Amino acid sequence: MKKIALAALASLLLAPGCLAAEAVTEWRYHVYQGDTLWSIATLHLKDVSYIPALQRLNRISNAHAILTGRDIRIPLEWMKQRPGRPVVMAVTGNGSLKRHNGSRPLVEKQELEAGDIIETAENAVIIIRYEDGSVSEIGPKSRLTIRQTTHYPSTQATSNDIRLERGSIDSRITRNPLMPNRYDIQTPSAVTAVRGTQFRVRVDDPAESGTEVLEGKVEVRQDGRPVNVSAGYGVMMRQGRDDNGVESLPAAPDLAGLPAGSAFPGVQFAWPAVPRATAYAYSLQGESGQYASGETTSPRAVVRVSDNGRYLLTVRGKLPSGLNGYPSSHAFRVHAFPPPPFIVEPMNGIMAAGNQVSLNLGATDGQRWLVEFSRDSAFSAPVLRQQMDRDHASITLPQAGIWFWRAAQLDAGGVAGPFGEHRQLEAGAGFRARLNDVRMAVRARAHPVDGASYALTLSRPGQEVVYREVASQPVWVLPKTLPSGPYRARIDIDAPDYHEVEQQEIQILG
Repeated sequence: MKKIALAALASLLLAPGCLAAEAVTEWRYHVYQGDTLWSIATLHLKDVSYIPALQRLNRISNAHAILTGRDIRIPLEWMKQRPGRPVVMAVTGNGSLKRHNGSRPLVEKQELEAGDIIETAENAVIIIRYEDGSVSEIGPKSRLTIRQTTHYPSTQATSNDIRLERGSIDSRITRNPLMPNRYDIQTPSAVTAVRGTQFRVRVDDPAESGTEVLEGKVEVRQDGRPVNVSAGYGVMMRQGRDDNGVESLPAAPDLAGLPAGSAFPGVQFAWPAVPRATAYAYSLQGESGQYASGETTSPRAVVRVSDNGRYLLTVRGKLPSGLNGYPSSHAFRVHAFPPPPFIVEPMNGIMAAGNQVSLNLGATDGQRWLVEFSRDSAFSAPVLRQQMDRDHASITLPQAGIWFWRAAQLDAGGVAGPFGEHRQLEAGAGFRARLNDVRMAVRARAHPVDGASYALTLSRPGQEVVYREVASQPVWVLPKTLPSGPYRARIDIDAPDYHEVEQQEIQILG
């Protein structure tokens, strides 16, 4: 099988053949005034007995007088070292750790060691922090083995050897001015050796590996032929092919115009197209642990969340070769749960003879709502703000006339979800209230998508569907033949690349 070697331009320094039959990785120590071989060995080497070999290797005639400014070659195997202690900093979704033929769920603050096998499920992400401060993000559906991890305490540098069988690793390697940190990432078709850079390695197919460099430089080798890749470029290396050219990465998408919040669980985003990008990879991460990822061929995406809170959307442009570009992120907040109640009212709105009005917001025992009343539709200064339930759904308004009202559902802790669309009613209408059309209508909120259709389905407890109608707006005038009583109401909202469902119990009064 062909091998592809990716190495940082300033990475591995190989020892001469006198040290071993094979090349040995070295560190080059820069000599400062006052340094001696004894002081260097005492600080950095396992034992001072290495001093004669170090003197011969570097052809130093006087061990007590070293020329300031020169470099001393020190084989890594001679240096003070111990097993490294990478730590799991964050777990989103489900990840597993296999160690010594046993398996356990990955948890935060879990220390890792050589031989550990890490697997991530779909829509799962693991963050690993190394002792030198470097960080790796293990993407969804990944499998990797920590083959070796070493820490050099005298320099605080680390060396890690990781085998990635599938999935992706996004890494930011810290720069150690004294001794560069070393990271080798092996795949079925590549070996990546990196020092002090930000990069991404991805394996979608054992026969190919993609490398994208955001900071620093790497050298890609295939059959001994080097390809230099600088920051802002990437290369997709495929076995058996010689056309593996370096490509410039797409720029980060402009997400500045995206909304800062949403009252809907299906959040729609659209951004300007990125030049040369033919697709976009996106991921969504929430403060409650939710993670989702996907790909779209157009500069827009609909992501669905399952809880209120803060979220971070990250988007990358994608080239036809499969390389991803620079990422751009957008933070937003969702306040969508519990959803606002469906409203059942006369088709022309509520018209009360006096100042007391009754609202029909649901049929579930224990369900509560927060209702606001205002004189203006913008609710700039609500006059009344009151909690209601099914048995206490009436209120006496302080004055007759036109009022605007809106309702939000309360969760079990008494926290209100988003308000639905406002409605208008008339209090103190006198005899004119008798002239109001008493045909009942079900109303729900409109979703912020173009061309949406709304399908209302009503079913009785223990019975099949008794009513279904599709409308271009979320308003349905019910037939008079529909019996009064409780119903299970389901609304399907459909548009291109968009589907949401809202369900509630409603009460239809005769």
